[in-house]
Amino acid sequence: MKSLRLLVPLLIASATLAACGGADEPAVEPPDDDPVVRPQPSAFLTLSSEAGRRRGRPREANLSCAPDAERATGYLGDRPAVELCTRARALSGFLTSAPPRDRVCAEVYGGPQTAQIIGNLEGRPVDRRFARTDACEIADWDRAQPLLPEVEPARDRP
Repeated sequence: MKSLRLLVPLLIASATLAACGGADEPAVEPPDDDPVVRPQPSAFLTLSSEAGRRRGRPREANLSCAPDAERATGYLGDRPAVELCTRARALSGFLTSAPPRDRVCAEVYGGPQTAQIIGNLEGRPVDRRFARTDACEIADWDRAQPLLPEVEPARDRP
């Protein structure tokens, strides 16, 4: 009787495994073009930048880092998307966190430029703003430079 109680669960498990196709059958894989199973981009970022109040319209770009389908548009369009995605992933912790509130920054003005990066990076939200109003902001801008537009030198006033 005791052996029968041990045998019944084993028989049920065997029958269940056989009904499911067993472990030897290959798993059914969805087609590559199925939008439900297509890998999500590790990064999808929208970037915008302004050169200052009187310098024209904001510059914009998008960066999408899907496996084997990296894409950069806007002002990033002339840069290699694969390299931009690598750089964005390397900056993940920096871009997904706020700057420390207690940092001491020298009062150095780097220009009127501002920028913002919003989106999703490796499953974490990004909403990071940049400026060039002091030494800390300039350092942050320089660190994110591969994703931001080049800073135009200040023009002398006539």
